[in-house]
Amino acid sequence: MEKAKKCIVIIKDDFKNVFLVQKKGKRTEPKMWQLLEVEVSGRSTEDKSIEKMIKKNISSILFNKTAIKDYVLDEETGDILRIYTGQLKERITLHKDFVKNTWIGENKLEDMDIIPEHKEILKDYFNTEI
Repeated sequence: MEKAKKCIVIIKDDFKNVFLVQKKGKRTEPKMWQLLEVEVSGRSTEDKSIEKMIKKNISSILFNKTAIKDYVLDEETGDILRIYTGQLKERITLHKDFVKNTWIGENKLEDMDIIPEHKEILKDYFNTEI
């Protein structure tokens, strides 16, 4: 399996809900919901990058992590975006860069102001749920 350039983690619960966060931003910019994502750079592995990102952003540990789908980011370079799912077994404490978090089900997807790329990934996830 090729190494991904970027990873997005869909954190799910036992009730088929997914975890979203809202980053702090400029007052004039709309606050959009998003999934947790990380760039994989240098010698770092996807596992280590995801582990560090989860620990930093929500002070938790991801369990049952599974790669579910790859998207091609750049045809020329072959850069890949890899989607993972996983579950949390600990309490969530948001990093100061985030203002809110929520859990949503498929039925709330269209009502939420989610980053378009992430919304498409979630639609794909709910349509082919693992």
